[in-house]
Amino acid sequence: MKKQMRRLLCAVLILSLFTACFTFPSQAADAYQAETTRESALVFLEDLLGKIVDTFDRLIFFFTSLKREDGSAAVKAGAMSFVAKGFESKDKDVFQITGGFSMKIFGGNRPFHRVTLRYTSTEPLKLTVTGKEGDNNVTNAFFLEAAQDGVFSGIIESYLYGGTAKKLVSFDVETCNGKTADFAVKEIKTERLKQLEDYTVYLENDRFKLGIQMLWGGTISYLEDKRGQVEGLTNLVNRHDTGRLIQQSYYGTGYIEGIYDPGTAFGTAWKYNPVQGGDQFGNGGRLIDYSLSKNTLYIKSQPCDWAQNASRMPFYTENTYTLAHDHIRVDNRAVDFSGYEHTYESQELPAVYLVSYLDSFVCYNGEKPWTGDELTVYPDLDFWGPRGTQIAYFKEHNTETWCAWYSSDDDFGFGLYVPNVDSLGGGRFQETVRSKSDVDESTSQVSPGNILRMTAYTPIEFSYLLATGSVEEIRGVFTENKAFAENADLRKDSIDYRLPSALQDVTTIDFADSLHRAMYTPVNCAVSHDETQKALKLSTNSGGDVMVTFNYLVTGFHLQAEDYPTLRIEYMIPKENSAEIYNSEIYACAGETVNPTAEAMIWIEGLVADGQYHTLEVDLSQSPYWRGEIHRIRFDYFNAPAAGDVMYLKNVSLG
Repeated sequence: MKKQMRRLLCAVLILSLFTACFTFPSQAADAYQAETTRESALVFLEDLLGKIVDTFDRLIFFFTSLKREDGSAAVKAGAMSFVAKGFESKDKDVFQITGGFSMKIFGGNRPFHRVTLRYTSTEPLKLTVTGKEGDNNVTNAFFLEAAQDGVFSGIIESYLYGGTAKKLVSFDVETCNGKTADFAVKEIKTERLKQLEDYTVYLENDRFKLGIQMLWGGTISYLEDKRGQVEGLTNLVNRHDTGRLIQQSYYGTGYIEGIYDPGTAFGTAWKYNPVQGGDQFGNGGRLIDYSLSKNTLYIKSQPCDWAQNASRMPFYTENTYTLAHDHIRVDNRAVDFSGYEHTYESQELPAVYLVSYLDSFVCYNGEKPWTGDELTVYPDLDFWGPRGTQIAYFKEHNTETWCAWYSSDDDFGFGLYVPNVDSLGGGRFQETVRSKSDVDESTSQVSPGNILRMTAYTPIEFSYLLATGSVEEIRGVFTENKAFAENADLRKDSIDYRLPSALQDVTTIDFADSLHRAMYTPVNCAVSHDETQKALKLSTNSGGDVMVTFNYLVTGFHLQAEDYPTLRIEYMIPKENSAEIYNSEIYACAGETVNPTAEAMIWIEGLVADGQYHTLEVDLSQSPYWRGEIHRIRFDYFNAPAAGDVMYLKNVSLG
């Protein structure tokens, strides 16, 4: 019997080697026909050796599967197999797992760059892939959505830098949310990719040349109208740093004690901010996967946390870029795997940074969309920022939500159309500079926006169009393609993301209610929500100018200043602060006064640091600037603070 078994195993081995030697060359030639002869030979030999080792792996797996006394389970997954440990229970090939689930891979001995997993899971997962790179085992972490018969592909991080994994060693799997998942692996595959010739991948047709920067998360770093209508102007996209470009960027929770500290940026406490291109320190977003065809490029990437140094986020962005004859379509998708409960925030949909030579801004905000009605032109927008404002809040029934930056000298520019957005924010940085250079510090920026709350593990999807040419030409392209996408996730009735109707009454901002936390923007202060006080805690970072701005237009619910002559702020200043008495400033902005100005300032004296709550009542009707539609109220709560000074706010109300 033993002799027959040995003969059978030898026959299997010889047959496998014969198959590897005589069937694989044609596959290798097809897969690597673009490589040089020498490279093809090396690739072929490496893969042939891998196939031979895979054959021995199959034999080892065969014997391993016959006898298991350590609580493990052997499973075949397509051409590969694995032995699993660390599961709670098992029903056929479905494992119940939470954490500590490991899979030793058999049959993964060929060099690879991409691993693909066909799986089923009832919960989102973190997958750690271990591969042999050089003489070391190297891990790559990925996130998988809950899915029925889902497919995930991920590329090893060293690929962009010329790296290759020699073999697939193991998987380690845990649920993202700590819940128990039913998890099954149906197929595991690895794939070798051709190395990119450039870190920027270009799509090109007769009209456009579009460049995607792979080191910066697959963002748009280059857009050229090949008609060359303006001498010396080629790339319209500003690529000065990882925060510029055209890209996805989202905002979420603030500081969560003991769990998450977002850090600081631009002199103020920041929020959860996955930025596709990278972080403020110049680190780029990570490429997770891509596929390229003649006119389409698909990208999946892992953003960085903008205010932190080299912190990759539990977050994926996806983009599909498609060239048409007169426009570019971009389909976007984003999934947050953090598990955090996020606040409602003004999102950038998308963030767009252009060369500063494009100095004039135009959009439509009338009541007759798509009829050729008169446009609104902004020839001299200045710097944007926490003290700035939105360029436009679209009227309720205005569906013509496109905009353009163009050159006042040439009537040539860049257009962006995003259906179902509420507002346009932006401006010019170094507004006195006009440069055709795509790496200049000066830039013209726009971000179509909505107030949305990210929900962990739930995708956000939206699409937009890009066009170039004269303002008339851009408007014509968007008019012709006005119904190209529904953007259902951005609609006002989207229950997953949009502000609920309960927040439509914004006359009282109650900081115990997380819904109302979308309505403020802090500067030079750390912000947290004190559950004991049920209040907003404002902590001064330094002795500089500290403020918090309350934005009354974020919901699209329009208030008239004449109906609300009184402002009330319920506050408390701890006794431990550096001073006993503080003075403050209030800037009430309405009507034509959209930004805080010195003339609109109201001086407040005598805020007492006694550890007791008080109600500050301010008569806004005394200000000639408190007329018309209410935009925002800025509260400079300490006029001369010391670092570490604190104020608590329970609510802010208008009456």
